[in-house]
Amino acid sequence: MNDIIIKLEESVYYRCFALLCLGAYSLMNIPFPEFYESYIQFFSYVVVLVFFLARSSEKKIFPYWLFFVVLIYVAISWWLGHFQEPIYYSGNVDLHKLGRHFLFVVIAYYLCNNKGGSAAAFIMLFLMYVGAFFIPWSTGAGWEAIERGLAGLRVDFHMQNAQHMGLLYGVLFISFAVFSKRIYLFDKRIFFVALLMSIFYFSYVLFSQTRAVFIALIFSLFVGVFMLLRSSGGSSRSFIFYSIILVLIVTSLIVYMPDRLINEWYKMYHSYSNGDVFLSSMGARWYSWMAAWDWIAS
Repeated sequence: MNDIIIKLEESVYYRCFALLCLGAYSLMNIPFPEFYESYIQFFSYVVVLVFFLARSSEKKIFPYWLFFVVLIYVAISWWLGHFQEPIYYSGNVDLHKLGRHFLFVVIAYYLCNNKGGSAAAFIMLFLMYVGAFFIPWSTGAGWEAIERGLAGLRVDFHMQNAQHMGLLYGVLFISFAVFSKRIYLFDKRIFFVALLMSIFYFSYVLFSQTRAVFIALIFSLFVGVFMLLRSSGGSSRSFIFYSIILVLIVTSLIVYMPDRLINEWYKMYHSYSNGDVFLSSMGARWYSWMAAWDWIAS
């Protein structure tokens, strides 16, 4: 039985089928959840099932076993909950709830064993970009929501909340910055399309008006510029070029920062300088950081 499963996994048809399911996951999981849940998820389970049944030395790693344990745990929890309180549980087991934290094991395995170089990885990355591009129209109000974002209002495209939207597009923007050179060398047409979409994604991050994402992007930019300067040998021309890019992006983040965030910063600073307590989401974090700093210093 194991020999049959191994032959199935090593066949060209199954590998193409697995890559097709992974591509559908990248393209449709977030922008088209109903279609994905109804049709593609079942075939994705088949890919994962064969992945677990076919044994190979490449799978004898700790994340693989964690992924297996997580899926068993989620399946048992769903069965027990559905048996006792069926009205609170969906009709199908949502294995991706915890399993998505280890799904990279399956994705990396099939991409690395496709024997097609990096083509499959870049195609999946591009599909993820394309799927994220349709989110404003597939789950949100489309151009109307974008116009509200351009007007300075906070939008979330009807995702779970604006913070999740900012995290999603922030990750996409950083991924393009990291892989832009390799994408350009792989296919210049894909590079320019991804560049155009990244400009949209950076705008969507600003629309989310999420402080944590702004801070993460600024910190990532400083780290990225430092690594680029180090890899380029620290030449003065490279320093000037990357410094200009850093200043432009940080300036755009500051200029387009919503007035309510600026006012909240001002109120918090004014209250802190007067010895008062400013109770807000930002104020609570500020006072906890100051208390932690005093405790560490002592």
